Amino acid sequence: MIPPRLRIVALLARGPGLHVLETVLLRRRELQLAAVFTHLRRPEGEGRGLPPEVVAMRELCRAAGAPLVFADGEEAADLAPLLPNAEVDLLLSIGWRDPVGAAALARFRLGGVELRPAPPAKGRTGVGAYDMMGEGGAGRPRAEAWTAAVGEAGPDSLYAELAGRVLEMALSAEGAPS
Repeated sequence: MIPPRLRIVALLARGPGLHVLETVLLRRRELQLAAVFTHLRRPEGEGRGLPPEVVAMRELCRAAGAPLVFADGEEAADLAPLLPNAEVDLLLSIGWRDPVGAAALARFRLGGVELRPAPPAKGRTGVGAYDMMGEGGAGRPRAEAWTAAVGEAGPDSLYAELAGRVLEMALSAEGAPS
């Protein structure tokens, strides 16, 4: 068995977060999911009910032995006390609606990367990967993924493609654990 080389914490919400968990994060043997965070409630404007992806995330994490942490409201505003005590390498955020503070980001050896929709370009749909700067600020873009034309591959597949590229960059980063 290949020992994990990259220990990550994932902040995952909505369909794209579930898709990346299922198709990328749980299929890469060189990754260790130190924790998966998700929201237990929808935003107030959406009725505050249980998000549809929560049940599937719970089952996937349970089967993989990955800790699943629910964070809403005050808990989501300050993730630092909820993070694993063990050393972690990368924070990956997809669909997370709360800013991540500098104290939480400082815990990650390689920092944090947020995947989010990119501004539309010539009618194409895109997703960008941005360095997380703390308190919701976005740093430099690391990568982008685009559909070839309007109506091609849905956003979930773009998130999965880009998450895979971000993980490859992290694994090849100087000083990545081996």
